[in-house]
Amino acid sequence: MPWQVLRAGDGPRTELGDMVTVHYVAKLAADGTVVDDTGSAGAPLTFEAGQGDVLPGRILRHPRHGDGLL
Repeated sequence: MPWQVLRAGDGPRTELGDMVTVHYVAKLAADGTVVDDTGSAGAPLTFEAGQGDVLPGRILRHPRHGDGLL
């Protein structure tokens, strides 16, 4: 499933190997139950783009700094 851009950023594009910091909300597709929310936890998640070990099944492909994605 591709990302949907909710708000377009105007910063540089993320490249593989860049360190990125994101806030996200993970919900169950079946009923929308929130299973993880970095905003509520008070701390964003930082990881190296393209390693595939953070958000299984989802790959951030060249989003811009400031993008709001769904």
